[in-house]
Amino acid sequence: MITEIVTFQLKASANLSDSTSPTTQAIRRSLSVVLDKSEAPSAYYGQPKDKPDTVVLFVNWPSNDEHEQFKSSPSYQEHFGHMIAVIDTEKPITVLNVPFTPLDDPSPALGANGKVGITELIVLYIASSASPVDKDAISSSVDKMKPLMERSGKLEVCGGWALEDSIPNPAPQPGEEDKCLVHVSLGGWVDAQSHSQSQGSEKIQQSIEDLQQSKSVKHIMSELVKFHAM
Repeated sequence: MITEIVTFQLKASANLSDSTSPTTQAIRRSLSVVLDKSEAPSAYYGQPKDKPDTVVLFVNWPSNDEHEQFKSSPSYQEHFGHMIAVIDTEKPITVLNVPFTPLDDPSPALGANGKVGITELIVLYIASSASPVDKDAISSSVDKMKPLMERSGKLEVCGGWALEDSIPNPAPQPGEEDKCLVHVSLGGWVDAQSHSQSQGSEKIQQSIEDLQQSKSVKHIMSELVKFHAM
């Protein structure tokens, strides 16, 4: 399985927890086309906490080939037509395709099991010139965080490297390359309060800060996202 992750800005802020919102309805119509007219088994949409103008979509595909077949089908235009109506196309749109481990299907970390109420999304932007040794070192550092995440109260944890190798750095520094490799980690929490009260979250934050010291790590984004299943 491969998971497509799309992040974009809305033309107007909206509350995606409100099922009557025109924006929510447009997003749901768009994802319904994907699920009804492709082999994708599941899809999710959500917003980072305190960012009502931002949307994060997760679509699980059986394989990259199935995804590409849908993109070349007439149904893709129908899907895109619903979605483009709410997207601010003047702002960056990020598309990642990630094979997750140890959860091949990241749905439990997104709330599919009914236990997870909010998801911690951690995105590492790594210099595209990073060597295999650099990537292995970063993977090892992330792997060491997983037991901390689990002990701190996270219910589901998974991660993986995006297939893309030239994602724009959202916060480039002068003189630095602006294209990056990307690693995505997910951690499911009962709710935002359990995240904020977790004793282990301080150790996790320290681990993230340690990662920032790596010359290969160019930017780290950490968000709490409330996802909704289709």
